[in-house]
Amino acid sequence: MYIFLKNAGLTLSLCMAVSFSVATYGKQKSISWLDSQINKDPEVVAAKELLNASNHRAKSLTQAVYNPELEASYEKEGDFDNYSIGISQTIDFWDKQSTNKTIGEIDVYANQQQLLSLLDSIE
Repeated sequence: MYIFLKNAGLTLSLCMAVSFSVATYGKQKSISWLDSQINKDPEVVAAKELLNASNHRAKSLTQAVYNPELEASYEKEGDFDNYSIGISQTIDFWDKQSTNKTIGEIDVYANQQQLLSLLDSIE
């Protein structure tokens, strides 16, 4: 009788473990199906693309504000040929690059929050 109860307990434990794993797998499968359906929603796709665009815009705002400019000119006055070459560089005294970087980060954060609120409202 003791051996039968011991085997029954072992069998019952094994069945419980299998049923929990099957239930967990089924739940994960339904969650992944739900996620795929949510990701197909046109509003979610648009919000993700807007976030992607704001990430690229923020990256571009970290680039240098002013680049050196080269200038060349040629004039002919009578028998004389006049050539000129110039280099122009503007200096960023008021730190526009830092301001642009902050604006880009705020834009990305706002779009992330918009996507998260949209996902919360859909779920």
